Amino acid sequence: TSPGFWQKSHAVMSDDPSDTQSDRWCHKCQSYRPPRAHHCRICKRCVLRMDHHCPWVNNCVGFYNYKFFFLFVMYTECLSLTVLIITVLRYLLLGWSSSTVDFLVLSMVVIAVFVFLILIGLYCHHCYAAPHNITTVEFVRRRGRHERGENKGCWDMSDHPYNLGNWSKNFTE
Repeated sequence: TSPGFWQKSHAVMSDDPSDTQSDRWCHKCQSYRPPRAHHCRICKRCVLRMDHHCPWVNNCVGFYNYKFFFLFVMYTECLSLTVLIITVLRYLLLGWSSSTVDFLVLSMVVIAVFVFLILIGLYCHHCYAAPHNITTVEFVRRRGRHERGENKGCWDMSDHPYNLGNWSKNFTE
């Protein structure tokens, strides 16, 4: 699905970058962009509420497809855990005698563990980010400001401008 590409035709302001803030003007698209929109260097377009560019789905994760990306990560995490549990239980309970089957089972377990370990960090980050209404781009910039001593902390979301204070309101937005 479309992540929410920002079109030049959506701009309601002047196309002159000298009469406004420089962070509101996209120098690559040569147009104004709304709050929380960022330019994706891979898609070469501005994306509304851009979270990141995902190489797995070969698309940006933004305003319109964040829910689908979150569900994709959650279901893939559950699938890898299910494969791991079923494979290990079957191997432990029934056992196999063929060395070919043992190699296939071992390779399946290794792949399931690898996918599970990669996705658990991504899933935990988005389980934290979604209820606080913060994107990955905003989180990384916030962490950079914290390291320079410009804000309280990258994990303290009390002063985040888009945090509505209630996790259910943040999820619905």
